[in-house]
Amino acid sequence: MTAKEKAEELLFKYYNVYGNYSIPVEAFMYSKKCAIIACDEIMDWSKPSDDDCGVSLAPTYNYWNEVKKEIEKL
Repeated sequence: MTAKEKAEELLFKYYNVYGNYSIPVEAFMYSKKCAIIACDEIMDWSKPSDDDCGVSLAPTYNYWNEVKKEIEKL
């Protein structure tokens, strides 16, 4: 799945939660904030470091960084 597709999927999953409780513009803003927080959490977990024991988490980190950028564009 491309970063753009994942960004849209994640955003609309949150929108389905908030869309039932507030006006659409607010629901979209809340959904976007939550999706960005989710990306930040995954990026914190997968941030490359010297303690990776030879396992490269850089591709995961880079992917979620791209997803976050796509969410910010929406």
